[in-house]
Amino acid sequence: MYKRIASVVLATIMVVLAMPMYTAVAAEITATFNGLGYADQQQIPESTALDGFRFATSIGQGMDYCTSLGYSNSAGVVAHYAGPVAWVEFRRSDGGDFALRKIYYNAVTYSGSTQYRFDGYLDGTIIYTTGSIAISGTDTIEFTAWNQVDTVRITATAGGDLDVAAVFDDIVYEIVTVSPVPYMEINSTLTVVEGDTATINNSILKANDLDSVASTLQFTVTTGPTHGRLENSDSPGVAITTFTQGNIDSGKIRYVHDHTDTTSDSFVFKISDGVNELTGQTFNISVTPVYDDPLPDGASVATFDDLGGTYANNTDIPYTTAIDGFMFTSSTDLGMTYFSSGGQDNTPALKTSGSTAVTGLSIKRSDSSVFKLYTMFIYDSGSTLYTFGGYLGGAEVYTKADVNVNTLEPVTFEWDNIDEIRVSVTGTGADIFAFFDNIVYMDLASSPVPYLEINNPVTTTEGGTVLITNSLLKANDNDTLASTLQFTVTTAPVNGRLENSDSPGIAITTFTQGDIDNGKIRYVHDHTDTTSDSFVFKVSDGTYEVTGQTFNITVTPVYDDPLPAGASRATFDDLGGTYSNGQDIAPETAINNFVFLSSTGLGMTYNSSGGQDNTPALRTAGSTIVTSLSIKKSDSAIFTLITMYIHDSAAESTLYTFKGYLDGSEVYSKANLNVQTPVPVEFDWANIDEIRVSVSGIDADMLAFFDNIVYQNNDAAPVASDLEISGTATYGQELSGSYTYSDEESDEEGTSTFKWYRADNATGLNKTAISGAEAQTYLLSSADVGKYIGFGVTPIALTGTVTGSEVIIYTSSAVGKETPSISTAPSASAITYGQALSDSTLTGGSASVAGTFSWTAGTTEPSVSDSGETPYSVTFTPTDSANYNTTTTTVTLTVGKATPTITTAPTASAITYGQSLSDSELSGGSAIVAGTFSWTTGTTEPSVSDSGETPYSVTFTPTDSANYNETTTNVTLIVNKATPTITTAPSASAITYGQSLSDSELSGGSASVEGVFSWADETTEPSVSDSGETPY
Repeated sequence: MYKRIASVVLATIMVVLAMPMYTAVAAEITATFNGLGYADQQQIPESTALDGFRFATSIGQGMDYCTSLGYSNSAGVVAHYAGPVAWVEFRRSDGGDFALRKIYYNAVTYSGSTQYRFDGYLDGTIIYTTGSIAISGTDTIEFTAWNQVDTVRITATAGGDLDVAAVFDDIVYEIVTVSPVPYMEINSTLTVVEGDTATINNSILKANDLDSVASTLQFTVTTGPTHGRLENSDSPGVAITTFTQGNIDSGKIRYVHDHTDTTSDSFVFKISDGVNELTGQTFNISVTPVYDDPLPDGASVATFDDLGGTYANNTDIPYTTAIDGFMFTSSTDLGMTYFSSGGQDNTPALKTSGSTAVTGLSIKRSDSSVFKLYTMFIYDSGSTLYTFGGYLGGAEVYTKADVNVNTLEPVTFEWDNIDEIRVSVTGTGADIFAFFDNIVYMDLASSPVPYLEINNPVTTTEGGTVLITNSLLKANDNDTLASTLQFTVTTAPVNGRLENSDSPGIAITTFTQGDIDNGKIRYVHDHTDTTSDSFVFKVSDGTYEVTGQTFNITVTPVYDDPLPAGASRATFDDLGGTYSNGQDIAPETAINNFVFLSSTGLGMTYNSSGGQDNTPALRTAGSTIVTSLSIKKSDSAIFTLITMYIHDSAAESTLYTFKGYLDGSEVYSKANLNVQTPVPVEFDWANIDEIRVSVSGIDADMLAFFDNIVYQNNDAAPVASDLEISGTATYGQELSGSYTYSDEESDEEGTSTFKWYRADNATGLNKTAISGAEAQTYLLSSADVGKYIGFGVTPIALTGTVTGSEVIIYTSSAVGKETPSISTAPSASAITYGQALSDSTLTGGSASVAGTFSWTAGTTEPSVSDSGETPYSVTFTPTDSANYNTTTTTVTLTVGKATPTITTAPTASAITYGQSLSDSELSGGSAIVAGTFSWTTGTTEPSVSDSGETPYSVTFTPTDSANYNETTTNVTLIVNKATPTITTAPSASAITYGQSLSDSELSGGSASVEGVFSWADETTEPSVSDSGETPY
């Protein structure tokens, strides 16, 4: 960073040493450097043309592009600083001659020498010079009669470290001659990964010619690359030594690296247009090294090569963070620092962190597993001796003592079964200052002990709540499900609490990794004025535990002291989005309604800390001593100064005096204050328009931090109050904001402005303004669902103090999804008793948005009595479920009786011919439901011929006749013959002894049915003694 310079009187002396012949000169041209597309402070190499000129410096570092330090805050260029720059020179990028007319410079921003000499060269000879002239502030130097030069050199001649530190702009010149020789427009460095191929395009190598077509220019390689080849993509594998600018423009020319362990390459070339040529040009190639040594079978290597996407060069990595599978803990309880180079083959590497000497370093696998160590690259260019110990379970099993690691070769170990490497150093001033790289190892066993995979600090605002996610805190275990690991807080946070979102407000001391994974664990700060907090914990899998772990919390302070009624405060807390830490703010720039002007003509420097409660603050800009400071309202309004925070911790002898002025006259004074105590200074000065601060004492310098100017405008700003939001906080609905405008001086309202915000809670946590939402109404969109909506009003008055402070109110609940309306219920198809609602198909139906209908309780089984009577709930599910809720309606449906299944037919008892089926008793039989069997037609009288043959219908009548139909089956039965009744016995004719009954004729007689009588045994021969006595 350049120092500021004091003002010096400008004296310009122009000397003409030799006047060349003045050739035809074209119209004046101005190199403004505007619109070149470079970022502010971007370094531009000497090989790159800037607005038609190529710049060189004494240290060969080229120029820095400045977007706003030139004439009238336009672009300009300044020598890149890597040490004092003795001279800067420039020439036309085409090598042509020109007449120099003017150069603008800015010697305010950066300090350097106070006198320069400008020399004009032609063909290597100085023909014009200004002699030494004073450089101060900003000015334009005119060059009288500098009619033909090809180079201009600016040399520091007096003051400081002989450093040309001014910003240059608006080089006014005329073209005198046009060179026929080709020239380099761009010649930048190509970067390629070791062993890879990279295209040389026209953004890094471009020649031009003022009298030839550029694409025809011929490149000829006069010294080829050492570690690779050039080739044309049309002929891959074939080295070339000639190509054209057209080949480059077409993307055909490429460099192929040969895989050697190198970090750079180059080739020398010339360019020809067929008549004239430019020789001795060098194209440089930067090779990004890659570790590619062969590995033992089954081995792995921690290279640290892929950390560049996570860490910037020279970034500290805490000892709690795993790096390529390893944990590093130094004797100073710090971790490692990532460097993008310095390792084996100059690849990325690690060094111990911190500025305190490190005498010991522990290296373990991040999962605490046992491993075999093959080799490790350790390089320290000093003379310190390193000792390495291999440990298992805390016991040393290997040692390699007093190793000098100042050679660029890995150290060989071949250590089996270790779980820790301990590195120590000995000797006067011993410090582990080595680069560590390429740990070649093989995992042998997994440790059963839980280990921390991630332990990164979290940041929250004072009084805020922040989730501790698994990207910040994550434990793991090789033999236990990670989500079950138990965290136990052994030392609780001092300035807040841990809580589970399921039980807000209740401090916890135990939780699981699963709780963290599910986003339930959070830290709640207690609003105290603190900048940090932490808790100590252990992690257990139920058998093993890792103890003594610390989780760190950074608290961003917030100034939240109460304000007097009607007062305002300039806090400078919100400047971080506009200015970076240490950035100067010009004196004419309003900073939260105030402007600051110091005795050196400068403004203030923004600091991201140092204010009250260590919030952002301002300090006077520059390195020159500041003895006084003026502070005014940016609108020059009259105000009352209530308090102001001013803290100068180094002010042991410096005393601060404060004075209040009105229209240039002093009206208040507070003299000779020591502001070493970090508390606000009280004033209560009414009706002032300026605060003047001055310092006195030996080597007095105003180094204080300024913060929290509490003041009240005498013409008070308008106020918006009684804010309300009306409308339903539902997607698709319109919200309307209302408020009450007031002004203490009764200034009428102008065009007050509105803004709508989204936030995470009803107090405005993480609020963001909604783009384009600047009306008094707002239509809720899908992005608002789940968010709280804020309505902000900035009251504007037509007169007086015009702009008031914005006031914001938020909805009391988050925006919900809209509930669609069902315009027509669907129809349900009929079902049978015993079927569920899900068996009924819903058809038709419509709603205000697209979607589908389904039964709310699809497993419900209606009864027949419900048919057409009982309404059942139907759920409508919108297609756009992100923005619409489900809703319900009711539908009736037809439920028919079910016909049961008869699983076993009953058995019928036998009957006698002449009996009906109802005389046959049915027994047994079964169906799927309870019920009884009966003959369908009980009066039927089967014949004997039907016995066991003819099936007869049997009706099954369910007990639950309300829900089931009757059903039938068939049954056969036995029909026996009937025995008739003889009503009158027949008469038998007489026979003679010796005759048989067959000789007796039967006559007469009657029975219940028709028939004939015959002797049962007609062969019987009765005796005479049987006559009239024995019945036959």
